[in-house]
Amino acid sequence: MRTALLILLLQLSAFLSAQNTVALNYDKEVLNEVLLELSDRYNFELSINAELSDACRVSVNQNFSNISEAVAHLAKLCGLKLDKVGTVFVITQNPQASEPFAGIGENQIQQEFLYHGVIREPKNGEVLPYSVIQCGNKRVLSDENGRFSFVTGNRKEQLMVHSLGYKLSDTLIASGGFLSLELKPEILQLQEVEVLNGVSPTEGNVASEPGSIQFSDIGNTFVAGQSNNLIFNNLRLYPGVMASGESIGDYVIRGSFSGNNQVLFDGITLFNATGINNDIGTVNPYLVKHLELNKSNFSSLTGDRVENLITITGREGSFNRTEAKLNVTNHLAGGYLNIPLVKDHVNFQLAGRKTYFDFWDLSSSPGEEKDLLLPSYDFEEWNAKLSVRLNSGDRISFNSLQTTDKYEAKLLGPKRRNQVFRNLEALSTQKGYSFNYTSGAWQQGISSVSIAFSSFLPEVLNSYTVDFKNNTEQLSSSSWKNGVEETVAKFSHQFVQQNAHAVSLGVSYTHSSTSLNNILNERVQSFDNSLARVSFFGEDRIQIGKKTIFTPGLRVDVVDQLASNYLQPRLAIQHYLNPSWKMYASWGRYNQFLFKTTTIDGRGNLGSIWSVADDQRRLPLKSNQSTAGFLWTHSAWELNVEGYYKYLSNLQRVYLAQSLGDKFQLGNGEAYGLDVMLRKKLKQHNFLWSYSVGRIQEKFNTDDYVLAAQHQGHEVKFSYSVNFQKFKANVVHVYGSGFQGSGLSADINSTTPYHRTDVAAEYNLMDETCHLDLGFSILNLFNKENIRLNQSVNFPDGDRVNTLGIPFTPTLYLNLSF
Repeated sequence: MRTALLILLLQLSAFLSAQNTVALNYDKEVLNEVLLELSDRYNFELSINAELSDACRVSVNQNFSNISEAVAHLAKLCGLKLDKVGTVFVITQNPQASEPFAGIGENQIQQEFLYHGVIREPKNGEVLPYSVIQCGNKRVLSDENGRFSFVTGNRKEQLMVHSLGYKLSDTLIASGGFLSLELKPEILQLQEVEVLNGVSPTEGNVASEPGSIQFSDIGNTFVAGQSNNLIFNNLRLYPGVMASGESIGDYVIRGSFSGNNQVLFDGITLFNATGINNDIGTVNPYLVKHLELNKSNFSSLTGDRVENLITITGREGSFNRTEAKLNVTNHLAGGYLNIPLVKDHVNFQLAGRKTYFDFWDLSSSPGEEKDLLLPSYDFEEWNAKLSVRLNSGDRISFNSLQTTDKYEAKLLGPKRRNQVFRNLEALSTQKGYSFNYTSGAWQQGISSVSIAFSSFLPEVLNSYTVDFKNNTEQLSSSSWKNGVEETVAKFSHQFVQQNAHAVSLGVSYTHSSTSLNNILNERVQSFDNSLARVSFFGEDRIQIGKKTIFTPGLRVDVVDQLASNYLQPRLAIQHYLNPSWKMYASWGRYNQFLFKTTTIDGRGNLGSIWSVADDQRRLPLKSNQSTAGFLWTHSAWELNVEGYYKYLSNLQRVYLAQSLGDKFQLGNGEAYGLDVMLRKKLKQHNFLWSYSVGRIQEKFNTDDYVLAAQHQGHEVKFSYSVNFQKFKANVVHVYGSGFQGSGLSADINSTTPYHRTDVAAEYNLMDETCHLDLGFSILNLFNKENIRLNQSVNFPDGDRVNTLGIPFTPTLYLNLSF
């Protein structure tokens, strides 16, 4: 009986002991979430700094005799100290703990500490996109809003942080809370004096990713050109971006076909990024913070075209200081206003530009011995942006823009004297709106939700008349409107970077529509088309050791209307041989569902219309791209050599006159070449030399390739800038071997090389409250007669007339900021 009673008591004691045992089984869970769960389960009060508990992740699989031992163990794992005040558990920083407790035994695992935050400027708090953070063997890249998130096994880490145009920061950082890292400008003067007329980030971060160049506004040095075509003046200096030809509707990047490049400004697609005339760009220079050019092989996370991508990040603005800026030239005025609505939390930016009558027109006109079309234009643009910073770290922004272009071309030369007239009038309106919300759920990574709407409506009126014995007779006329709209809703998530992986995933919905109303000699043609699709995308940036980064990615477009899914795998690899040498290569497959179709009228004049893919003959565009190159940096020298190959299929063109051949044709394109860039920095002075060689060809209904209209064999460019405290000067020269049909004669096979030299100088006046810059810029200093690409006109009598490029054009300007 006694034995049975003893066994019963022992079993009861073991049962009660088991009931009081606290079992912890967590794998890489945030300490704060673990403690809150235990507090609810065991009904105890807790006091802890959220920043400390959010910064540590715990992994444990162990039993404890009571809740006090369990909480003490969790605190010790994270290098914290536990005190008990009455019935309240109080967890605080342990001043004696410099590293987390790793523990002993197989059930205790090295803990992880979260580092998350943003990189910004110290003066106005502007974020620094795409900054590089070096943490031991780990290389972390911040996102487009300067944010980063990664974990390590140490409570304190030595971080090296770098952003283009800013000083390298090497500092010891402790994990805990939201980090705000500040970088000082590399050249303080360029932060204090913002050069608005022709600023150029000629210190672009070349090959930061395969096939890419990144630009920061603080890295700008002075360059000849007009401020109001900021993007083109910057990009044209680099290899692969064609400066010859002065294309008025699209960039030509590595021989890209019209419509195959995408320009994104805060998520808004700019269908006409350079305005109708290259003298003025659509994007207001006051609002540009960061620019990234992908000449080929862009990531699967963004981009919607088969050739190139330009991503422009707008300024967030100052949240604590009102700013106003004014730019005036002899033909255009621009202004900028920044107003903090709620200090440190809400601000509003407004910018605009407007052309007016050139009250001091010093540009030259061509002689009347040649037939040329002389363009003129009018331009107006408005851009507004509202930015919000929440205490949680969340960010919200609203952006809107509207531009209006009016373009006219008049005929000069013998044809006008012979009473033959060609009139061209064009009007285009571009609108865009975007909303972006960035989540502050930092423990699980960085999430973004965005919605963007873009629209573009060009209208063109074209007519030919002849004046015979004071009687005007119309030979032919045409007019058309070709509207395009696109709405994109997108969700993306960047997981916390841990171990060797940085994973990003996302999904988007895109609705595209186009319309055409075409009248050709009283014959009317019109249509409306639309297409919707869902895209899934992701990539994993894998770091292999300290010297190699391998990035596989995949994009899948699901299009119900086409009853098909489009898989687009992409790969990239970068290898650092040593601090001076970097090698890289990439490959990718791309699809495009909204594109331009080339049109050819009865006289062989080229045009284009926006179209969407369908399940009949307008097939989605496809491309395969490969890039390989190396980057060498030593002291103030930088050399980049990059080769590329592109194959495109389903290129489309339509003949407007049946007599010219099949009305609709599908074709293929091919481009390959080499880009070389050499740069030397001498204190504040810079020299940049670039060379491009390549071949661009196409074929439609033939077995053999022929040269494409935008083919140019060679292009050489150099820029030299001097930058003193008060005075800046720059000279730029561009040589291009020319395009087929770019000659000044009527021969369609003639070729004339392209030459253009630009110069500029500026003097800066400063005081504590107001900055004043006075300067001049001269385009085409030697008045070379150059021809615009794809702007030739074939007349009814069989003659061909080209459109004149920018002539000798001086500009006087002043910039005022306060």
